[in-house]
Amino acid sequence: MQWIYRDKKKITCFKCLKPNFKSISKKLDSSSLVKIKVLIDKSGKVKKAELVESSKNKKIDAAALNAAKSSTFYPLDEDANLTIDYLVN
Repeated sequence: MQWIYRDKKKITCFKCLKPNFKSISKKLDSSSLVKIKVLIDKSGKVKKAELVESSKNKKIDAAALNAAKSSTFYPLDEDANLTIDYLVN
């Protein structure tokens, strides 16, 4: 996965983890979206992750937060903020 950051700098995921929603989402009637804002340091590690938009399900939100925190990115010139969207269906 790749994102465009300010000044058209690219942020590329080295190891993007996807949340395991299978056991949780089977109980849901419809799909939902979880948005997580991450702070990535110059080395590509996620230093901070916070919930921006909730699915209204604590287990789904926790799975998305854990996946975002455990993801790694290629090194950057400077720290960067990025919002990751996880679709649950």
